[in-house]
Amino acid sequence: TSASRAPDSAAYVRRSQRGIMAAVLPPSRQPWVRPHTAPLPRAVGLEPGISATVVAGDPAQVWQQATGQWVDGVVQDIVYQAGDGRPVSIVISTSAGPISVTPEEAAAGAVRKAARCALIAPGGGVDGNGAVYADLDDEPGFQVEVIGRKSTLYDKYPEGWQGGGAPPNLASYGEDILRIGAHLRADCLIFGSRGGQVVLPTMWRTLGDAVPPCVVLNGGCAMCLPGPPSPWPREAVTIMFMAGQDFFRGEQTSDEYLHGSMLTVSPENRTTAILYVPEMKHMPQQEVLRAALVHLVRWALVWAAAPHEPPMQLMQAAGFAMERLGYSARLLFTGAPGRWQQMHFGPQAPDRPGGPLSPR
Repeated sequence: TSASRAPDSAAYVRRSQRGIMAAVLPPSRQPWVRPHTAPLPRAVGLEPGISATVVAGDPAQVWQQATGQWVDGVVQDIVYQAGDGRPVSIVISTSAGPISVTPEEAAAGAVRKAARCALIAPGGGVDGNGAVYADLDDEPGFQVEVIGRKSTLYDKYPEGWQGGGAPPNLASYGEDILRIGAHLRADCLIFGSRGGQVVLPTMWRTLGDAVPPCVVLNGGCAMCLPGPPSPWPREAVTIMFMAGQDFFRGEQTSDEYLHGSMLTVSPENRTTAILYVPEMKHMPQQEVLRAALVHLVRWALVWAAAPHEPPMQLMQAAGFAMERLGYSARLLFTGAPGRWQQMHFGPQAPDRPGGPLSPR
């Protein structure tokens, strides 16, 4: 049997449309309403050192052996082996007709495509920083997909949290993401605020090291949170983009805030990093997030592909981007299990108190 068919042409003409939010994308492109739990093949990414999940409806390029050229197309279908459910063929629709390749050929370089970044809507800044995510989607090597919506019945904290309640809540939403297999489509997950506090730990408890590489705005997953602690994965990549002018910091100094976050990370982990910007706010300023996000995503994907080789140039790129904007930054990362290293970017200004508590 085959996987779900490709959506109509309007569904995958994405780079000509700036809007990437859930209300703009056709429902067929929303993983929230199109469950898929079968294994997905992988192709070579358009960015060096990155591979990308292949999903029906994705724009892709396929190598045409007869002409010795790359041909633009769209993934029309993924054919699965009856019985064991393994993908056995990828059908790509091109102007010259359909071209079929095996998953092994695709992974070896016969197919290349953008890596998918899945934005967890609650807490992700879909409204405040939607233009930044649209810019990321415009990058040739990346495509952005929004999972869920903000301000819905499930966009509330779980029981045991101040103001929390019974399901549907953010914890049940995280469980639903796993149930429908939305994480299987993602090459990188992007969380912010309450998504990092609740949804990511929910996924960690089920998937552990199988969680895709994550970029976590605000570093909510590293806070002292209600309920039993979630085990920090040993090998999964987690890059936290943390703000000094953030109410998550409370009354702690910057050093105390960072030290507490580092203590939550498993001492066996070697793929966690924090980029701390003292003058960034809880909702990152657009210029700050725009300058850093593409570097953070690229870094997360390359590090996940080679976890024993910290990609130093990519790690530094986001810090240098902050420095060019006139912001100071601190980079902390686990270069080896339990061993944190630190780098500074720009002039280090005197510490200031964190931002005021959010009305939410």
